[in-house]
Amino acid sequence: MRSPGKTGLGMSSPARTGLGMGSPARTGLGMSSRLAWTGAFFAAALLFTRPAAAQFPMPAITPAAPAELESSDPYGRETPRGCLFGFFRATQQGSYKTAAAYLQIPPSLEGSREAIAHQLQVVFDRRFVTVNMDRVSRSPRGNLDDGLSPELEKAGEVRGEDGFIEVLLVRREPPGGGTPIWLISWDTIRQCRQIYDRLNLRDVDRLLPPVLVNTRIGPLSLWQIVAFVVLLAVLFAVSWLIVRGVVGLLHLVRRRRSRGGPVPTWTASARSPATLILTLLLHRVCVIFLGLPVLYRLYYARVVLALLFVGMFWLLSRLIDAVNRNLVARAYCRVDGGSDSTRGPNDTPASRKTPIIDSTGTNRAIRGT
Repeated sequence: MRSPGKTGLGMSSPARTGLGMGSPARTGLGMSSRLAWTGAFFAAALLFTRPAAAQFPMPAITPAAPAELESSDPYGRETPRGCLFGFFRATQQGSYKTAAAYLQIPPSLEGSREAIAHQLQVVFDRRFVTVNMDRVSRSPRGNLDDGLSPELEKAGEVRGEDGFIEVLLVRREPPGGGTPIWLISWDTIRQCRQIYDRLNLRDVDRLLPPVLVNTRIGPLSLWQIVAFVVLLAVLFAVSWLIVRGVVGLLHLVRRRRSRGGPVPTWTASARSPATLILTLLLHRVCVIFLGLPVLYRLYYARVVLALLFVGMFWLLSRLIDAVNRNLVARAYCRVDGGSDSTRGPNDTPASRKTPIIDSTGTNRAIRGT
């Protein structure tokens, strides 16, 4: 009689070896948790690190030497990109007097320049959106193919109450003459100030303990850091429940359709990477509402994008492994079913085992009916 531990293909039984994979206790959710937390905390560490100049090249805001004033702007406003990133950098450093130099403010509001720069920073931190900051022109003439006037440049958008508001830069001659400079247009500033009045930031601050609001680590309040980490944990739990529910439902449907035959559970193999991907996507969306500084948010978006590529590669590899396991299981069933003549008197249909491949790659066996 044929040994029950061997198959017709000369391999060990999948029910005993699990096709070389570890036990469910060492894989599954444990692996998902470790990888998800490692990747997420790596993203958090990069988020709270000052963005490198190589990632976001910004002009220096130190006034230039007198000999250079005739040929260049001391704030680097000769290009739309220099204007926008110069404003971001100045507000991140808390230098609102310098930040106001990047704004087109009417003479009647000269006394409120720093307050206006602060209001614009708050709105940008919470509502500024863009597809790609690299599209902001580095040319002193701006982008001449965007359908706008040569004196205007679109740098992004701000989420308003009734839609999106374009962030426009305007090209102007400096009061003393010289090289034209770019400024954030007054029309954009005016609309952003209206949004600022509707944000009700003071109401939010009153709901939080003063230590969370007043304690700052770099440009971030303590409550933003705490919310970032807590949100990560909550969204991971939510993603895990969603993915587990969907996979369980698909597994139940496939089991009913198999009618006692092999149950290929390739959907369960995707559970761990799918949880990571869904967590990153949800967290990326929710971080927008934390009011993180624009430069940190843009840098974090790049980190999340890199982690999403890792998650997609992990998902693809798990699916390929699942397909391979299912093909081996089907070959095992065909060989096992075609060797009835070699079975002993005790090898009855009731004692045969049908392999079921679980999410960890382990083949479990159940008795057929």
